[in-house]
Amino acid sequence: MTHAAAWLLDTLALIYLILFFPAPFFWLIIHSGIHFWRRFGNRSFWIALPLWAAFAAFLLVERHWIFAHRMEQNPLTAMAGTVLTLFGLWLGQRVHREFGLLRLAHWSGRNFCSGIYHHLDVFNCRAARRA
Repeated sequence: MTHAAAWLLDTLALIYLILFFPAPFFWLIIHSGIHFWRRFGNRSFWIALPLWAAFAAFLLVERHWIFAHRMEQNPLTAMAGTVLTLFGLWLGQRVHREFGLLRLAHWSGRNFCSGIYHHLDVFNCRAARRA
């Protein structure tokens, strides 16, 4: 791999890390105390900005250490990476088609009591139907 290709790959990986690595931490913070955060409404999403900025700063500072070791590149790792990337894109497209951006951000006023969540009762849908 040439130096330019390695730099491009590292840059794309860093952008991906900054965009998606903090998501599980944000999800755990928000969803573990959902009753607390619901009192703030959409303002609770402003908590995400400093968290994302902190994670981004950490990743930028530690990027040389994070990318210091590379797996050996062979057709198997390239195929696995391609399959996982395509699966992620497919899953993201399905979620976006099912919910839409406004619904995912809780801006549409609708809840998650339909589609795949209809059977899980994650959002207390049964209680809402009884009321």
